[in-house]
Amino acid sequence: MLLSVSNDPSDPSDQPTVRTWDEVAALAGPVERAERSRWIRHRIRHRERVSQIAARYGVSREKLVEWNKLDPQEDYPPRGRRSVKVRTRRMVPPRMKVTYVPREEETWGDVAAQLRVEIPDLHAWNWQQRRIKPGRPLMAWVDPALSWSLRPGQGPEVPESFDVPQGGLSVGRPNRGRLLAAVQLPDSPLYSRGIKRVLWGSSYTIEQLQVAFANFRHDTGFEHEIIVGSISKRNGRNLPPHKSHQSGRDVDIRLPLLPHVPDTKHPNPDEIDWYATWGLIKALGATDAVTVVFLEADLHRRVYEAARTMGESRDTLADYLIFPQWRPKADPLVRHSRGHDEHIHVRFRCADNEPRCKGG
Repeated sequence: MLLSVSNDPSDPSDQPTVRTWDEVAALAGPVERAERSRWIRHRIRHRERVSQIAARYGVSREKLVEWNKLDPQEDYPPRGRRSVKVRTRRMVPPRMKVTYVPREEETWGDVAAQLRVEIPDLHAWNWQQRRIKPGRPLMAWVDPALSWSLRPGQGPEVPESFDVPQGGLSVGRPNRGRLLAAVQLPDSPLYSRGIKRVLWGSSYTIEQLQVAFANFRHDTGFEHEIIVGSISKRNGRNLPPHKSHQSGRDVDIRLPLLPHVPDTKHPNPDEIDWYATWGLIKALGATDAVTVVFLEADLHRRVYEAARTMGESRDTLADYLIFPQWRPKADPLVRHSRGHDEHIHVRFRCADNEPRCKGG
């Protein structure tokens, strides 16, 4: 027997009018974890992706596809399919259909941020409205089970200094360079390390990377794992399959996963903690030591939506992201690079004591 977790208010008067996601979560009740897995039936809502459904129950997309004989190549369940079965221990409230009444000067992005929904979905649910009109209600399917892993300002204190050996120098360009007296990224509770033989960098890069992580942990209170994958080899030079990572200034950081999803090296966007991702990007930018962060353009909207939910202004985000301008007036910190969909590629600048270091 399957436990049903659907709700379907057919009468618009039954739809609560809300201002924030917190109000929805309070109405829906808490997320609970059962002692053992059980089968439940999930009622599919408009525009729900297969990976989105899997992520909210803490199971892999592959398992959900297998259980329901879905097409693994399709992002959405087949048209006409009303439900899927899921085996999970995560007992979550169903999505809630709500009404939101916009105020003066609120944009689609403002409303999406308040309800923690995606901007394209909000447009699709309200396709009759090309523009937001103050006082004219909008409809949205809001998920009260969204994971919130941040505790702003409640993280560990930032050390006054970091014990980094000096003299590690970057020589040449990121895609044609080397390292002198390289420094290995040390073990730390701030992050997890990937393969140690490719975690060598300049003294400046290693120090500023630790500063960024320390500020990120303090400012967000994020406690879950983030992995630093690759920097450079001890002497720099070629590091296949990378085209850069030769001079100890390029750092690959895996995108943090939502705390309740299965561990994977190849996460889909619905398994990534975009709130933590924005917090890390902001901390990196605050060092003034980072020249660029590479991330596929298709994912910039996810970072933007998370940042807006966390209270960042549109003007601030224009310095960081190409979304929603797409043709920004100046180069933002985060730029598009193909293949950077599971990690961000962070490039640090040359230090003042590195005369043979060249930008890239």
